[in-house]
Amino acid sequence: MSNKSKSRPVEKMIKGTVSFFLLAWLTYLVVTVLFYTVGGDAPSYFYSIHLMLDGQVPIIDFFALQPPGFFLPFYIIGKLISPSWEAMRLLSLASFVSTCLITTYIVRRQFGDLWAGIAFVLMGFSHFWFYWNATIIHYSVTNFLFMTAFVLLHYRPPSRVNSVVLGFVLGWCVNSRLIMGPVTLFFLYLLMQNFRAHASDRSWWNATMEVVPPFLIGGLVGAAPGILVFLMDPTVTYLNLLNLRSALAVDTNFLGETLWQQFLTVFQRRLENIPAFFFWIDTSQKAQICNSVVLLIASFG
Repeated sequence: MSNKSKSRPVEKMIKGTVSFFLLAWLTYLVVTVLFYTVGGDAPSYFYSIHLMLDGQVPIIDFFALQPPGFFLPFYIIGKLISPSWEAMRLLSLASFVSTCLITTYIVRRQFGDLWAGIAFVLMGFSHFWFYWNATIIHYSVTNFLFMTAFVLLHYRPPSRVNSVVLGFVLGWCVNSRLIMGPVTLFFLYLLMQNFRAHASDRSWWNATMEVVPPFLIGGLVGAAPGILVFLMDPTVTYLNLLNLRSALAVDTNFLGETLWQQFLTVFQRRLENIPAFFFWIDTSQKAQICNSVVLLIASFG
């Protein structure tokens, strides 16, 4: 009997064990997310989504600290499937599971099966990651889009089509969480580097002409809901998304008399805390850690 024939039963046993393990894991997650304690910002977001289902526009018709891209996936689920709490939580759970599997896939490609297994256990059984992603909250949308963009960047051949899709995913990512804006510049730089590595003409000018326009087009489409809301009322949009949150962050009630003075005050405060500028507008530790972990994963690419 050949070695291949001997190894087949072992391979089947391993695949069966992994399949059973994944099924048990998914069952546990579904049951947990359906009966998990309600808390944090989720109830207010759930209420905001129902206002959208009634025909109202976030920021314009009601106060919202998050851009429209965060609400849209839950709004679509509410329209097409069910406006229930459970349906929207299951959407977030799908994001949680996807980010765990995508991270495992990336680590396996870069470091092998052992580290991939460790990565899966660390993320898949992390209550911290579960708590901040498997509920109605912006992290579930942003993290899924970010990890999807990472896969598109590193594991798809550079092309105009891929540039459009990558731009769209990152545009929606920013439209769900404005603090991800600086990360798009990092992605665009890596996209141009990837194109130069595969092109016959490796000049920066050629890379700029080939990938930047489609990337920007995709990004504008992905960010379109937020852009439209901004065009409808720039002052209200600024007040909702930046001004009041920043006022809480800097612990002051006066930022300036004019919109320009307020912007300069906020910008000055952000420069005083560079990590907060890149990761989280109000220096929340939970968001700094989550985004730092994701960015560290990206750096291995």
